[in-house]
Amino acid sequence: MKKYNLNTADVSVNHYIQSKNVIYLRSQDKKKFQIHENNGNYETYTVQDYLNSLNNRRLLRTWEKCRSQVKVAPHLPEIIKVIIYENTFDDLETLVIKSHQESNTSSINSQSIRQLFSKMKEIALLLKRDLDADYWTELTDFFQTCISLQILNESFERTSKGH
Repeated sequence: MKKYNLNTADVSVNHYIQSKNVIYLRSQDKKKFQIHENNGNYETYTVQDYLNSLNNRRLLRTWEKCRSQVKVAPHLPEIIKVIIYENTFDDLETLVIKSHQESNTSSINSQSIRQLFSKMKEIALLLKRDLDADYWTELTDFFQTCISLQILNESFERTSKGH
């Protein structure tokens, strides 16, 4: 089976469903694909790493400041919604990249970001930090929306070109 990455132009995704470690994709031409997620290298990322991570704390605090605009955005005209998502993504992008780099050695893509946020939520719940866990869930949803608006893909293109 051919592997498809969400951040490549191999398939333009209209719809996806995530189930455990498998993502089911449906392309514009109605073909169905499965992507099996690997767990990355997050097993070595510990509770202590989470507690000591300045990048994660900065990411969550930045999200805390931006989230009210993002929650209102779906109720605004499409052009304003996209601008709000782009501006918020610009505020978070560097922090997400740094957080990813300190917790994982694999290349950054939409799947690895989802895995990162999932692991951080898992650790936050273990530490009984419910607010942090909620923020990680909201960040996951935000980045999924960025993927659907193709904001995330454009960012990866800029990163790969060295900008």
